[in-house]
Amino acid sequence: MNLETLTNHFQLDPIPHDNRPLVSPIYQSVKFTFPKLADVKGLFEGQRPGYFYSRYRNPTVFELEQLLAKAQGTEAGLATSSGVGAISTALFSLLRQGDKIIYFIESYRPTRILIEKTLKKFGVEGIKLSLDDLDQINEAAALPETRFMIWESPTNPQLKVPNNKELVAIAQRHQLTTILDNTFAGFHKNQDLDVDLYIHSLTKYAGGHSDVMGGALLGREPVIREIFEHAVEIGSVLDPHAAFLILRGMKTYRLRYERQAQNALALAVWLQEQAQVGDVFYPGLDYLKDQLPTDGGTVVMFNFKNKSSSLEAFIDGLKLFTLSASLGSTESLVAPALYFYGMDLSEDQRQRARLDQTSVRLSLGIESIEDLKSDIAQSLAAL
Repeated sequence: MNLETLTNHFQLDPIPHDNRPLVSPIYQSVKFTFPKLADVKGLFEGQRPGYFYSRYRNPTVFELEQLLAKAQGTEAGLATSSGVGAISTALFSLLRQGDKIIYFIESYRPTRILIEKTLKKFGVEGIKLSLDDLDQINEAAALPETRFMIWESPTNPQLKVPNNKELVAIAQRHQLTTILDNTFAGFHKNQDLDVDLYIHSLTKYAGGHSDVMGGALLGREPVIREIFEHAVEIGSVLDPHAAFLILRGMKTYRLRYERQAQNALALAVWLQEQAQVGDVFYPGLDYLKDQLPTDGGTVVMFNFKNKSSSLEAFIDGLKLFTLSASLGSTESLVAPALYFYGMDLSEDQRQRARLDQTSVRLSLGIESIEDLKSDIAQSLAAL
């Protein structure tokens, strides 16, 4: 065999089935082979398992999907190239022209924009309400064209914890499909909710190290199957190497999350004691904790007491907190909450969302809490 042929066709013999590697290999291959044409037909007709083309399914990505479904306590999963990719894939796959979808002032900003600007072009109407207005939500759900409800718990960046069980009850009363963006809560929370579909940004807690993007749809098997039929054509698929990095990140997910949540609660309590700080929003505090299981998460938001305080000077004065979006990473981040997440809202909507020009969102990492407190203290002292 000539060298140019050998180098394109050489493969190692398969590893014995009882001698598997401790860490799963990365199947960094677009295409998969078959011995005979009959085997291809068998795969397409559902008579045999296997893989054909990685846009449809890949072993590394499939391993991640199975792990995430089990982590969230659902029947099936579908990985995408980003969290927003998961949201758009779900909505484009499930919504039809003439449908109405209930979403919220407190919804993730890209979700709001997707519904208000993009889906509107395709004849889908969004009904934007507040998570606090259960009566209006029930009225909107009763409209004959309303078919879906999408929300977050907790919300970004306000950290509201809605009455999830009542939202699900309203949706089920009117036979709506429920979609919960569970990114802020994490995989170990909200498992007792009878929702049809969970969305996660894997860029956050799952990856955990600010070096990989991904998204996931987790839910009932029929819903995932319906989305999958469209997802392969939409094309928001996850790369196998990204899937490998997220699989690796999931090994330390609970360890990182617990440390970040401890830091967040400690910082929220400490912030309440600072003279310059006004309202502090964190679901672990006494006035909210009854609605959130286990812990309050890893993000804190606060507003300055004096509305003329310089948000820019405070953020620029921080030395450990990095000015950036996102959350769930090992390093702590700071974001101007209104400017990053609420500029599309009216003044009334901003008030309902608890946002003003001094709102600060802190995403906690795994650093020493004393170092983080000292960093905020020195920046506050310089104002």
